[in-house]
Amino acid sequence: MYATLQSCKSSFHLKAFLRAASTDPVFPPQLSQTHTAIMARRTREQPLRLTPNRRASIRDTHLSFHRGCLTLFSWSVLLIWCAFSCGYCGADTEFSILEEAQVLADQMKKLSSQELGVFTMQRIFNSFVYTEKTSNGETEVQQLAKKIREKFNRYLDVVNRNKQVVEASYTAHLTSPLTAIQDCCSIPASMMEFDGNFNTNVSKTICCDRLSPTVNSRAFNPGRDLNSVLADNLKSNPGIKWQYFSSEEGIFTVFPAHKFQCKGSYEHRSRPVYVSAVRPQSKHIVVMVDHGASVTDTQLQIARDSALVILNAVDEHDKVGERERTVSFLRCYIVKCKRSGVSGTPSSMHLLSFLQISILSVAETVRSCSLDQCYKSLLSPATSETKRKMSTFISNIKASDGATQHAAGFQKAFQLLRNTSGLCKQSATTDMVIIYLSSGITSRDSSELEKRATLSVVREENRHLNNSVMILTYALMNEGVTGLKELAFLRDLAEQNSVKYGVDRTSDRERSSLSRSVGASMMPVVKGSMMVLNQLSNLETTVGRFYINLPNRMIDLARFSLPYSDPMGDGFIMTVSRPCYFGNLLLGVVGVDVNLAYILEDVTYYQDSLASYTFLIDNKGYTLMHPSLTRPYLMTEPPLHTDIIHYENIPGFPAVRQNILSLPLGSQVIAVPVNSSLSWHTNRLRNNKKDAYNVSYAWKLVQDTSFILCIVYVQPEIPVKQLKNLNTAPSSKLLYHRLDLLGQPSSCLHFKQLATVESPTVMLAAGSFSSPYEHLSQPETKRMVEHYTAYLSDNTRLIANPGLKSSVRNEVMATSHVTDEWMTLMEMSSLNCYIVRRYIATPSGVLRIYPGSLMDKAFDPTRRQWYQHAVANPGLITFTGPYLDVGGAGYVVTISHTIHASSSQMAPGYAIAVMGIDFTLRYFYKVLLDLLPICNQDKGNKIRCFIMEDRGYLVAHPTLIDPKGHAPAEQQHITHKEPLVANDILNHPNFVKKNLCNSFSDRTVQRFYKFNTSIMGDLTNLVHGSHCSKYRLTRIPGTNAFAGIVNETCDSLAFCACSTVDRLCLNCHRMEQNECECPCECPLEVNECTGNLTNAENRNPSCEVHQEPVSLNVIDPALLDTLPQCINTRCSQRYTSSDCFGVLDCEWCMVDSDGKTHLDKPYCALQKECFGGIVGAKSPYADGLGLVDEEVASLNMIKSAPVGPVAGGIMGCIMVLVLAVYAYRHQIHRRSHQHMSPLAAQEMSVRMSNLDNERDERDEDSHEDRGIISNTRFIAAVIERHTHTPERRRRYWGRSGTESDHGYSTMSPQEDSENPPGNNDPLSAGVDVGNHDDDLDLDTPPQTAALLSHKFHPYRHTHMHHHPLHMHHLQAAVTVHSVDAEC
Repeated sequence: MYATLQSCKSSFHLKAFLRAASTDPVFPPQLSQTHTAIMARRTREQPLRLTPNRRASIRDTHLSFHRGCLTLFSWSVLLIWCAFSCGYCGADTEFSILEEAQVLADQMKKLSSQELGVFTMQRIFNSFVYTEKTSNGETEVQQLAKKIREKFNRYLDVVNRNKQVVEASYTAHLTSPLTAIQDCCSIPASMMEFDGNFNTNVSKTICCDRLSPTVNSRAFNPGRDLNSVLADNLKSNPGIKWQYFSSEEGIFTVFPAHKFQCKGSYEHRSRPVYVSAVRPQSKHIVVMVDHGASVTDTQLQIARDSALVILNAVDEHDKVGERERTVSFLRCYIVKCKRSGVSGTPSSMHLLSFLQISILSVAETVRSCSLDQCYKSLLSPATSETKRKMSTFISNIKASDGATQHAAGFQKAFQLLRNTSGLCKQSATTDMVIIYLSSGITSRDSSELEKRATLSVVREENRHLNNSVMILTYALMNEGVTGLKELAFLRDLAEQNSVKYGVDRTSDRERSSLSRSVGASMMPVVKGSMMVLNQLSNLETTVGRFYINLPNRMIDLARFSLPYSDPMGDGFIMTVSRPCYFGNLLLGVVGVDVNLAYILEDVTYYQDSLASYTFLIDNKGYTLMHPSLTRPYLMTEPPLHTDIIHYENIPGFPAVRQNILSLPLGSQVIAVPVNSSLSWHTNRLRNNKKDAYNVSYAWKLVQDTSFILCIVYVQPEIPVKQLKNLNTAPSSKLLYHRLDLLGQPSSCLHFKQLATVESPTVMLAAGSFSSPYEHLSQPETKRMVEHYTAYLSDNTRLIANPGLKSSVRNEVMATSHVTDEWMTLMEMSSLNCYIVRRYIATPSGVLRIYPGSLMDKAFDPTRRQWYQHAVANPGLITFTGPYLDVGGAGYVVTISHTIHASSSQMAPGYAIAVMGIDFTLRYFYKVLLDLLPICNQDKGNKIRCFIMEDRGYLVAHPTLIDPKGHAPAEQQHITHKEPLVANDILNHPNFVKKNLCNSFSDRTVQRFYKFNTSIMGDLTNLVHGSHCSKYRLTRIPGTNAFAGIVNETCDSLAFCACSTVDRLCLNCHRMEQNECECPCECPLEVNECTGNLTNAENRNPSCEVHQEPVSLNVIDPALLDTLPQCINTRCSQRYTSSDCFGVLDCEWCMVDSDGKTHLDKPYCALQKECFGGIVGAKSPYADGLGLVDEEVASLNMIKSAPVGPVAGGIMGCIMVLVLAVYAYRHQIHRRSHQHMSPLAAQEMSVRMSNLDNERDERDEDSHEDRGIISNTRFIAAVIERHTHTPERRRRYWGRSGTESDHGYSTMSPQEDSENPPGNNDPLSAGVDVGNHDDDLDLDTPPQTAALLSHKFHPYRHTHMHHHPLHMHHLQAAVTVHSVDAEC
């Protein structure tokens, strides 16, 4: 019997397979018919495959098998035995899956070579001459540091020049008053025009003013003297945004003039930039909020608002603390303050920020809201995270029923100040302040005793700090009335008048003891002030200017702020500010806001060679820019700027970090094990066959700043190859992508893009230019385009460089050799009706694309997934997708391939170009149906075929093309669509591994899958559902993809943990390698005591380059109606499903507008008529795609009807029962499998950060997925999906991600695990992380809605939005050439 079974499993004969399959209830009869057809086809194609001797051998084996079965069993027993012992084996042998995978591989190779031209281009690149370069970065880092220093000095010069003009103007003001006011909110619209650099309408010829609530009519205003100076500054310094003078008298003068803050007055003197400039000394502040029983609701609201004003007036350069009458000390986030090598305890921590704060609530008890143990007794740095959390704490302060314990509150406040000042060396210029927001009421029975006790605490505690603490009190008015006794008590507290209460009697011995304890003679008490607040008080002017009570030490120095969001425009800026004085009189502050993108452009776009990259940190290790962060130009929310050690998380780097922070100039080489490498290291390796590789770090302190620049070289000992001088291909025509400026007579529309089929176009990304920010912020002109074209096509090398990097021309000329082949393919290829576009990109950002298309200038091909995935899989055909093409082609799939300096050098570091081609989504499923007829047996219901790439995302699957499905097609994971397969393959050792990485751009820990592309053979069931569902899975040779087939004959139980609300993991406490869950994310936890990541997350590598949104360049809407389509696929003339299926811009309309009823007569039509195969379904594209001011209409997910109480109870019981059965079966399967094929111990469990992940509420909406999925039951509670907003993520950052629920979810491009928010294609749709729930419609998948509701980043539309005069127009007569695609 064993021998017979072995013969069954080893048989390669088709008839034996069919007979076994025909007796197998798992394999229906029609399957045998399908394989008969397959064999007939292959017999015709390969008639000499089986020799007569081989056929005889197979026949003998086959007869021997049947005789053995008939002898041992009856026919009935034989049927059962074949079903369970042989079963699916015949269908899953090498013939049924491995050979089919080879068929698919041949087809992919054909697409790569014949349709994309990979082999041709590789032969051409093999023939080029290359130069070799070796460097460790020491010379380069000094040159780059010099450039950065020159930028900072340039802005220091601008600030100093503006300061001199203001101070000179004040001298003139004393004899001839300068008091004229130009209100910003009354400037006529005719005087302003839109400017993309400022992202608003501005006037670049005048300043304008905004006033504080109380301004003297004769206040000094130098605006008219500043106009010409500020205008000249702007012309000569492209990175400047706003220039302003903020006067101490209350006038805010800004240039360029624009409208802002027009509702009410504008108190600019409480802005952090102003406060830190006029009082730059360190500040330790504790704010106490009285919320005892004596405080009314009105008083408490005034106190809360006042506390928020104080919080908003300070920043990282100060130190603060706050109190309420229930003293709740709110301590929050701290930035990387730990010295290298310290243990992380508070006593060993070096505090970076100059400002620290704590918020206390005082009532019958004093409470502190401390997230980490170290800040129960310390002040917290006033970072943006801290202030956000403190704001929430303040807003949640409620009235208490207990009396206010004033003494206990001050005791806690002084304790915080003492502990913090004792932790680090106390500067003599540090101001320590306690701000008390209180009604001043004490208990009736012991009023005097309580006051005495409070003043006694103040006196004793302040003496321990050498009387250096100032107390400011703000009396809260009670409906317009406050008792005189209360006011007197609060005034005595501010003046620290303890003598009045008889508590200032200290013996000489006590005074001597105190003097010795503070190390000097006792200083006199620093008296504060008391101010009354009521509902009419302007809190920004009164409380927000608390700092005027602090001593003005006349520190006249320029200051650079840390990056922050521009409050007057958009994007992120750094401010250079300096105070202005006339003698000892403070006049105000001059400031210059500089675009962060400009400051960091040399670091962001550094590309000396394929082997190097850069990062920028400050002198404490704080990371400003790193390759894994989003470009500042496209940044919409601040990333987690933490210590550089978390980005360069490799063995040996801590020692390098120590040297970087301690030495102004140096270099160091370390050896890194390959299994500990970072993704941006792996992609730069030229020799990936060793167990370790060398990394060289070269650094330099940028002179006159606190910033350190570092250049990193991977494998510095191995030369990097670079193209030597090349010439343009003789027959190639260089056409720059700005067709709107060139007036191309053959222009047409490629879906929604202005395009041409006459030639490919060349687009240069920002990284191709010597000044990337200038290119991005300034509009291109026709003259500039002509200069680019002349220089790039000049074989004589005589035309001057128009500002491009030296490597760009060679890369443009090298890619020109593909033009002829692409043009020929457009005329000859039989697949033109399935191909969207072809393109090639280089490391410098050169993109050549066909059909030639107008691109958005912010597009960077090297940051797209198709580029990065190809580099990560050198020499392989790499799949990416599906995703929604922003150009209007619908859902597309990309295959890409690397081009190397030599065919023999296929390591990632030798990739000098990447070629890509976009196909329609349905094309690859059409390939499955055509090449594997078994996939079309029952329309994909029971027998399902699929293709997935190496991260588990599906490229082809029946559900991706099902018109009745409402889930989006993009980024569907195998855990979503085939949970049974996903559960089982996790049990195959060394095939799939769950990975973790830290994404600092969105502050999450990403969980994702990585499949082993070196697998040999095929995989089948090990554990789950073996009695009624079988699968086979194998790699498609030469690609990063896998082919699979699932045969299902009954309902089976499978579960993958997926959130349907967002991407939050359902359990962030742990991650088990053999437990199925969808790709997801957890909040990135920071240890607020040390500023470092928690121990669990500190072990994670940093994620790869962050994915960025992309938008479509805007053209004149009139052209959309007048220009024809470049490719005419004649949808209306296609009369069969097979002829229409997968064709560009065509849909086979099968379902009526109700989304349920099948049409009696299906037909082929344009996508806009029945997107997804449903008549009247709205396309996810809407008019105005790409416009800044318009939201793109999207479609909402159809919600299931609510479940009633009775049904809910029944469902609950069923769910409990099913869970119990599943848990029991799963445990049994796991035990049996552990014996069969255990995973490595280190792969079994990865501990995660401790987060609370239980949901407070459960949504009981029911959901039934598509027909083919209804046969696989999911244990899931599906609830409505919402757009992923920054506010939602901030809730993750707070304590835990509690907004998740179990359920079945689908994922959009911004949900890609390894590369969170972003998209995959050269033209992928932008992603808005804002909330657009109200804009959703009824037919488009919700994740698609999230894609298309993106508010495109305004920087990228520098001259085409907000003003009709700046739309793109063709400037020549239009003669259009279009192509009829023949298939």
